[in-house]
Amino acid sequence: MGDNETTMNDETQHFTDPQTSATPAIALKVGRNLFRERFFFFVVLALLAFLSLLLIWPNLTAILAALAIVVLIKPLYNWFLKKNWIKESANRATVATIVTFLLLIAIPVILFVGIAYNQANALFTNPETGEQITVESIVAGTELECILLVI
Repeated sequence: MGDNETTMNDETQHFTDPQTSATPAIALKVGRNLFRERFFFFVVLALLAFLSLLLIWPNLTAILAALAIVVLIKPLYNWFLKKNWIKESANRATVATIVTFLLLIAIPVILFVGIAYNQANALFTNPETGEQITVESIVAGTELECILLVI
């Protein structure tokens, strides 16, 4: 048994991969080519990631807002889906979720933003003349007394 083990160990030590040549120089060349291929792959991957980021960057706010809305609305959708009157219909659960979202979140936020815009607009209106107060007129000092009157 001892002789068989040593011959098996000797055979495994001299085993060469049939896909690579037995000479170390060719094996080293294959290793270099593999390194170049991987390097090229990761350079192209980094370039594509950068270009994708440039493409997405102008819409990143909308994408993140949509993601936040999905995180908030998904439990409501799951709750509607479990209700008996929906009867596990994905279409009905979707419509109920959208209507609920519009009534409870979207319409009040739109109204709030509109009211805040109107109040900010009224704040920068000259009470004497009814004209808009601009940053240039504030810097020039012509509208300073109007701002003090409002305060």
